[in-house]
Amino acid sequence: MKPFRFINDEDITSYDVLMQKYPYKRGTSLQCHISDIHFGVMDAQLEYNILKEQYIDRIKDLPLDIISIDGDLFNKLDMSNTDSCLYASLLVADIVSICKNNRRMGIPTVFIILAGTKNHDAGQLRLFYHYLNDPDLDIRIVEQIQFEYVNGMKILCIPELYGISENTYQQFLYGMGPYDMCFMHGTVQGAVYGDNAGESRLFRPEDFGLCMGPVIAGHVHPGGCFNSFMYYNGSPIRWSFGEEGPKGFQIVLYDMDTRKYYIYLEQIASFRYDTISIDELLCTDPKKVIEYIDNLKAKENIDYIRLKCKLTPDLEPNMKIIQEYYRTNKTVKFKIDKVMTDEEKSIAEKNTDLYNKYSYVFDKSMSAYDILARYIMDNEDGIFISGEDIKKLVLDE
Repeated sequence: MKPFRFINDEDITSYDVLMQKYPYKRGTSLQCHISDIHFGVMDAQLEYNILKEQYIDRIKDLPLDIISIDGDLFNKLDMSNTDSCLYASLLVADIVSICKNNRRMGIPTVFIILAGTKNHDAGQLRLFYHYLNDPDLDIRIVEQIQFEYVNGMKILCIPELYGISENTYQQFLYGMGPYDMCFMHGTVQGAVYGDNAGESRLFRPEDFGLCMGPVIAGHVHPGGCFNSFMYYNGSPIRWSFGEEGPKGFQIVLYDMDTRKYYIYLEQIASFRYDTISIDELLCTDPKKVIEYIDNLKAKENIDYIRLKCKLTPDLEPNMKIIQEYYRTNKTVKFKIDKVMTDEEKSIAEKNTDLYNKYSYVFDKSMSAYDILARYIMDNEDGIFISGEDIKKLVLDE
């Protein structure tokens, strides 16, 4: 996906510049979107403190009419007394406080929470149902595909769902007329490698042909602009390798009259995860390799580093020394691709041939008698025997 950018404007580098160039006016929707927080994937208190300082404290004074969590607030199903539930609840309470303060100042901020992946949010949005009875708060907890109407906008909200008929999706996507925006949690074809949506629906870009504005989505952690109109928030904090791009939350400015929109990623200073190759270093003294890694981490302020290499048998002793040195260091990881010798390749090829020849042994549709019968016929010339024949022999005995 492309990096975050503004539609039609590459010069905007901050929210303040955005407001100077495109001042807030009637008929304009100013929104904040965040997703894939995954409370529980890392130290929950630390994650909350980062979000309190770099998310809550930044948006509390903005004239937002929508604050949306676009799925996966939680990482997994937890007991209600765990830190992940506690700090997720504190974050939601902070947003509720912002919405109420805005309301007192005449800004009708709406708080929307979408259900994410079932093994992450896992039905835990019910922890916030009590807010639905608060007369001083407009909160929408979205657990089914539906339209939400906010300050004159028609917004299609699509949480990640399972077991929903295609007719239902077709009705909302194609059968209810144009709509202003879409907030969703899920996979759009082409946005991720392999287009794997699991048990949920794989959406296509053309599914959103009736959307007159942008699609704002959660689920894909390396966020960015996809297909010119779809914006994945990405996860706000980096906690794994392979996500070296910027992290944060999105500020959206949508003009309901012109249908133009401007989207800005407000970055959150996150942990740094770097992957480096040590192929050329590995043939030197292991002490020098260790010294290089330690100096690099300190100089570049790298929080977590992953060392990758193609390991040949002659370099295994050096690698063992390096691995042993970092054995208790949780900030150093290894990604080793072992290069096989000719002998190992030959053995692997033979094993592959054997597996292909006898793969029927793992066929669950065959009985043990049928498997044994096939094995006998494959290895004994001139013998024909069936599974039933073997079964009779065994039972007769």
